[in-house]
Amino acid sequence: MDANNKEKALRESNKYCKMFSEVTSISPEVILSDPEKYLLIDVRDDSERKVSTIPHSISAKQFQSEEERILVSGKIIVPFCTIGYRSGVFAKKLISKHTGDIQVRNMAGIIPWIHAGGPLVHRDDDGNERPVQDIHTYGAAWNMCPSDYNPTYYSFPLLNFVGGKILKLFSS
Repeated sequence: MDANNKEKALRESNKYCKMFSEVTSISPEVILSDPEKYLLIDVRDDSERKVSTIPHSISAKQFQSEEERILVSGKIIVPFCTIGYRSGVFAKKLISKHTGDIQVRNMAGIIPWIHAGGPLVHRDDDGNERPVQDIHTYGAAWNMCPSDYNPTYYSFPLLNFVGGKILKLFSS
């Protein structure tokens, strides 16, 4: 079952990453081989990140509030989400904003990350991280996790997506 889930996750993430031809993709294995070169940005929403995230990653909000300082670090910027779509949107916007000034890659997603052996952590309000096997997969359709993980997801992911867009319109 894990091999089937991994295959399916890679197929789905490749499909989403190809939608953003202007953004170079990067595999979790490449990042895991030299993690110090990369700054991982978790573009999932707060409730997803509260379940777990990738160690030492930052939220999109944190990146945006510290963007100028972060960009001079010279690290390769790697947004990620569940399977590669939302991070592709984020990466595309970042590339158009900084045309050629920075290196941005779209990671296949947190699900391919765990299939590659990447760890997840729960981060408390003080920023302390502890390893977990819990993951928010956004929706049941993206529950392609290894069997030793505890998935959770929105019952109505499309409703959550549309609701989030509406809230952003009114908060701008």
